[in-house]
Amino acid sequence: MRPFISSSNRVRQTHRSSSLPIRRTTRGLTVLAILTTLLLFAACEAPFQPADGLFTAWQYGDRVAAGRVATSSAVTQLFATPYLIRAGWLFVHCQGEPTRHRNDGPPTCLWVDNDENQLTMSLGDGRVEAVNRTLETNAASGRFFHAWRTGNVTVAKQYGTSTAINSINKHSYSADAHWRPEACWVENSLTYCPWIDEHLHVIKTRYSGATHKVEAVGYFES
Repeated sequence: MRPFISSSNRVRQTHRSSSLPIRRTTRGLTVLAILTTLLLFAACEAPFQPADGLFTAWQYGDRVAAGRVATSSAVTQLFATPYLIRAGWLFVHCQGEPTRHRNDGPPTCLWVDNDENQLTMSLGDGRVEAVNRTLETNAASGRFFHAWRTGNVTVAKQYGTSTAINSINKHSYSADAHWRPEACWVENSLTYCPWIDEHLHVIKTRYSGATHKVEAVGYFES
């Protein structure tokens, strides 16, 4: 668990600042593999193997490897958008059993990017059967929350007021809580965006178009 910390006290995440897609060089692949391992270690979990294999193939731009662990439609869905390091994809969690369907749907694995856009892979019969993307409708709120996930105070200051930062920082982020974005809505010219964890705790941001920042954060327990 960690609150926002200054950039001088945290490990540099240079993979989040690059504006270039993956280059298939030996050095580049080695660095990418190390960074991916560090991110998964930090999250204390790893994706189910079919989803992990497909995500890795997407990172490397390898459609042949992707086809070994996913259906052709899932590969097409994922590779329709090129992988970019700057997107800062972060694994959240998987739900269900990796080798069989749940009563309420197939096993799924979720990633979020810097804007908290969601990438969900649905599994079945030992492979990824579908890939779905859900866009965060308020990018500033997404960036602000993602900064809390990663402990990036510099980004937090870009998208949130000091009041909002202090409010969200009262609660330590834990990857084990599996925070996921929910749909935003607009009310009285203000945009509200909620995130919910597996314990049904809710963090709700309030974004103002006048200041272009998250101005307030609410925390609610079930």
